[in-house]
Formats: sequence, C-alpha cells, structure tokens
Amino acid sequence: MGAVEAGHGGAYPLMAGTNPQPGTPHPAGPPPAPERLRTHRAALLAVLAILAALVVVEALVLWRR
Repeated sequence: MGAVEAGHGGAYPLMAGTNPQPGTPHPAGPPPAPERLRTHRAALLAVLAILAALVVVEALVLWRR
C-alpha cells in the first residue's frame, strides 16, 4: 500500500490488485471539490456550534454570580 506509482507524480498511492491508468482518477485520491467543501463546511459549523454553546454557558455562569 505505501508504494507510489512511478510516473504518476506521486498523487495516488498504489492499492493491491489495482492497475490505474495514468490520467484517470484513482479511488484513493481526494474527493471531488464540492464534496470536500461540504465536508469542510460541516466541520466548520460543528466547531462554531461548540464555541457558541461554550459562550452561552459562560454567560449563564457569569450572570448567576
């Protein structure tokens, strides 16, 4: 698995039992751009939601004092 196909620019690792042709997308390669953006957007929204929850909890704690 760790080998890189010669002449392919090192973009796609070799997988056992596969013989990818140069110029064709490899299954182990990066996902398409819209899918990647959707994943990044979901992760960013999750982080922002956690931060917002922490701000609300902190505000409630300070308000009760």
